[in-house]
Amino acid sequence: MSQTTAEKIPAVIVRPAEPDDAERGLLKVLDQISATGVAELSPERARTLIAEMAARGVEHVWVAVRDGRVVGAATLIVERKLIHGGGRAGRIEDVVVDQRLRQRGIGRLLIERLCELAAELGCYKIVLCCDASNMGFYERCGFRPHEVGMRKDLPRS
Repeated sequence: MSQTTAEKIPAVIVRPAEPDDAERGLLKVLDQISATGVAELSPERARTLIAEMAARGVEHVWVAVRDGRVVGAATLIVERKLIHGGGRAGRIEDVVVDQRLRQRGIGRLLIERLCELAAELGCYKIVLCCDASNMGFYERCGFRPHEVGMRKDLPRS
């Protein structure tokens, strides 16, 4: 990381999410991703989900914390593949930094840590889908355009 980037980052700790982060601002930060449905999630339910996700060891929610408050978050999902000799692939989702602290290197810290974690977990690749307006950010983090993403929304039961 360059000296310029390091100087822009406020005193932030990047670590795995803990159940108490639901009350430390995680839900408010996630609510800044458009159309997330986070408002439907109670802090109690969020605490349970964070604990369940951590216990499964497949979904890795990480947070950026500043002065005891969550100011950013990102998730790494690791899946086994029947190709690549049963290798693992990582997928990054739900990357967000509090809108008041963007463009200070916090998002880059989250992405770098998730990439390190994916390598530690034996992933042979990491993929992500993003809005076209965010492509420059991810390219600066070392990602490149690849394939085309598609989506189908399913009815909620």
